[in-house]
Amino acid sequence: MHSMASVEAARAALFQKCSDLEDTLAEFPVPIYGLKSNRVPVLVGTAFLLRIESVIFIVTAAHVIAEGREAGLWVMGNAGFQQLAMQMYCARPDLQHGIDFDVAFNVLPAALRDSLLSRYSAVDIAVCEPNHVVNSKTIYCFLGHPSSLNKQKLNTNTLTATILPYRIVTLQWAEFEALGLNLSMHLAMRFDSPNTKHPDGVVRTPPNPKGASGCAVWSLGSLAEIDQGTASPKVVGVGIAHRTHPDRLEATRIAAVLETIRAIQPDLSLHIPKGQFLGVGVTVH
Repeated sequence: MHSMASVEAARAALFQKCSDLEDTLAEFPVPIYGLKSNRVPVLVGTAFLLRIESVIFIVTAAHVIAEGREAGLWVMGNAGFQQLAMQMYCARPDLQHGIDFDVAFNVLPAALRDSLLSRYSAVDIAVCEPNHVVNSKTIYCFLGHPSSLNKQKLNTNTLTATILPYRIVTLQWAEFEALGLNLSMHLAMRFDSPNTKHPDGVVRTPPNPKGASGCAVWSLGSLAEIDQGTASPKVVGVGIAHRTHPDRLEATRIAAVLETIRAIQPDLSLHIPKGQFLGVGVTVH
């Protein structure tokens, strides 16, 4: 029979292994900033870079792009703040038919691509899993930049990007249906206090996830795989929303992005794994 101390030690060790695995993914989230009226930068969302052969895309949530309609959006490149001065493909929601992709992407211009690749790594297409089957034993991670942890330090006039992993588990299939979510299009992960229990046994409320929208959503693997060191994280979605009743984080499946890229750039089709659950028709306006 295991003592309480040994159980807590095992839990702490597993918690650390999860954290170590998430640390290996810290090179991927790209913070996106807007500007306040006083020209002070404010974090509005997260993005990630996606590599398909030699082509580099930037991917985020469409509502993050909408934040920059007035003052523009900015990213931190190798020469400091650079404006995200480019057109983006943004999915329009069709709420009447329960369709809300809320994703945006495009190929990065060469100069901006090289600048961002000097600070961040691109997710390779081989790491994307468009046909991921949700599993209650899988640990998922929304890895982004929450606004509350990314405010400018006014006394030093500096801004340091802070990443926070939101480590969670999926809702049950019946809950998807009850919430009107399309399982072939969406992922929805429970965001509650039992999943924020630290090794010391204390439950701490995580920061508001506002600002993490647009982040890559990772399937880390099962706890057994993480414990055994055999976990192989995959990108399965793009974070789009924090909703309540029940408290959850929602994502659009990465398949929606990949199938749209396939339709827009058919020359890349051979390098994109075929989605089995989702087909996308594209009209460009």
